[in-house]
Amino acid sequence: MATQIFVNLPVRDLNRSIVFYAALGLDSKAKVDELADAALANGGSATSDPTVESFMYGRGIADPDGHQFELVHMFATPE
Repeated sequence: MATQIFVNLPVRDLNRSIVFYAALGLDSKAKVDELADAALANGGSATSDPTVESFMYGRGIADPDGHQFELVHMFATPE
């Protein structure tokens, strides 16, 4: 049976957190595409079409063993 978890962490200062994660390369739609495209080019597969919600962009991928990942960017402001 497949199980999904979503980890949500509260933050004290949203702007500080945005700057922190952006500096790690984790706060952009382009990074989601970069990671998903790299996975597909190296033996991974798509598990879903790219999705766009009002505040979120995501792509589903699976590694060569079938482990599934959802790469998601949540917009701090509408894009």
